[in-house]
Amino acid sequence: MRRYKPAVLRNFMAGVLIKLDVPEEDARIVAEVLLKAELKGLSSHGILRFPHLIRSIEAGFQMPKTEVTIEREKNNCVVVNGNSGLGIIIAKKAMEIAIEKARNNGIASVGVYNTNHFGIAGYYVELATKSDMIGVAMCNTEPAMAPFGGKTPILGTNPLAVAIPTNKHEHPIILDMATSNVARGKILAALKEKRMLEEDCALDKNGNVTLYPEKAFSLLPLGGKKFGYKGYGLAFVIDILCGPLVNAQCGKDVKGTVSLEKCTKGDLFIAIDISSFTDLGLFKSTVEQLIQEVKNDGAMFPGEIEQVKEERNSIEGVKLEDDVYEELKEIGREYGIGI
Repeated sequence: MRRYKPAVLRNFMAGVLIKLDVPEEDARIVAEVLLKAELKGLSSHGILRFPHLIRSIEAGFQMPKTEVTIEREKNNCVVVNGNSGLGIIIAKKAMEIAIEKARNNGIASVGVYNTNHFGIAGYYVELATKSDMIGVAMCNTEPAMAPFGGKTPILGTNPLAVAIPTNKHEHPIILDMATSNVARGKILAALKEKRMLEEDCALDKNGNVTLYPEKAFSLLPLGGKKFGYKGYGLAFVIDILCGPLVNAQCGKDVKGTVSLEKCTKGDLFIAIDISSFTDLGLFKSTVEQLIQEVKNDGAMFPGEIEQVKEERNSIEGVKLEDDVYEELKEIGREYGIGI
């Protein structure tokens, strides 16, 4: 493992995507979102995902030119068909629609189907904070997690993200979490890094807890073997909110977020205009008070550790496992892009 300059990785990914006929602006946005995950220390949703993205475009499961279609629309509710475009670009456009509609309606939601994996959910909710709004994002993913008390993968890791603007701090509060004890990407990362899993993360085919990533058959919900009914309940309702509510699939019918096939997942984005509910200044000052209480107790607010890592890695460089780098080099050779 070694560190690489962020600009080098960003330009490499964008260059490959442009060779695949992705418009330059979109290519740079996709590269930026994947790189941001790495900078924040969320490597399970970062450059590790780039090879799958490339193979998905090559196979025709993701269209290089993203065109979204608004299929249902009311004052503050929209359903968007992503037309199998790039998940990152579709998600960004969906959140931008939610933000614009929330300006006039106080709160707005945008459901998305016929889309693809969008990387870190935190990127999209942070967009809302730049307009002094609260952002909420969630999606379902293909089965990886057993229901509480079961052992068969039926639900995805179904992440939830919320971002809240702050007053004194440069960065917003960002909660970005899977509803499983660990994200699926962390299992993939453990396989590539040839390391053991943490306890209470995964089950083998017999329903026993395993520490070996190669034996992981299903993930345990947030809360683990004993208290996983909490994470399971969250994952279950998110599967519905991002499945049948937005014309997407749910449960075992969700495909394509990890496997190389047409993606059937769904997303839901919500923007909340704070000033429609209360005085913005009062809201921010009260939030700051809570942040200070937490920090006075020696803790960090949600998203702060990722902010610290992003600042450090932007200077020191991004760590990549050797086999991930070799995959990038192979892709680079195929498309005549050096890294």
